[in-house]
Amino acid sequence: MSESRLFIDVDEVTEVVSFYRCAAEVVGAAASDLGAGDLGDWALDDQYRELGDRYREMGRVIAARLAEQSVAADRLSMALEQGLTALTESDADLRDDLLRIRSERAADGPAQ
Repeated sequence: MSESRLFIDVDEVTEVVSFYRCAAEVVGAAASDLGAGDLGDWALDDQYRELGDRYREMGRVIAARLAEQSVAADRLSMALEQGLTALTESDADLRDDLLRIRSERAADGPAQ
């Protein structure tokens, strides 16, 4: 039977969680700002109406895509944080169990 080990740099994963959480906020704010604006508002007369409509549609599409990316980044940060929490809690539980077993064996005296 092979022994497998898992090593995780908790600080690095925490930084990645923070990065994606911040990215979600920034991208979400950009999507909101872009969605609230009218990229085609400069097209005031009939000569530029079609171009203005294209810019408005482009703004709508970009805002929607940014909103999707914001949600994805937020979900990723939550999943990473939940996974890290589960791993660190399991590690702490195992450590406690090992310390208890070691203490019980020490109390029983040396093995015969």
